[in-house]
Amino acid sequence: SIEYKLVRKQLYISSANLSAAFQRMLSEPKSKQLSSQHIYEFVVLNHVLSSNITSLTGSMINKEPVMMTSKEILLPVKKSITILKQSLLQLDHEVQEEEMMFPKTMTSNDIHSDKQLTEQLNFIYKVSGDIGKITTEIAKENDR
Repeated sequence: SIEYKLVRKQLYISSANLSAAFQRMLSEPKSKQLSSQHIYEFVVLNHVLSSNITSLTGSMINKEPVMMTSKEILLPVKKSITILKQSLLQLDHEVQEEEMMFPKTMTSNDIHSDKQLTEQLNFIYKVSGDIGKITTEIAKENDR
């Protein structure tokens, strides 16, 4: 779909901008490089997250749906979204809720699954949790 392609394009642009900003930071004097190790981990985790979401989304578009219980699927998805929203707010205090590109509501009718999908969503949840932890560290270091 066109919407999927546009969102995917925006994801690639955002990832490239994040990597470019990190590379610019590394070219600065060491005294100006705040949290460089944590920011490196943040960049890597964001690439892992976006590539897994892209892969998952691409496979779901072409897959015959199999219904599972919604709690099995929705819980890690909702937890991941919550963690990512909190992380974004920690890094950018001025971001508005409507600027966040997350689904507003999800129901079991929106979700079709199999065991592999459940595992992928749980992995995405784990990566989101890691992003949340590293974001907290970055925010603490920047507040000093």
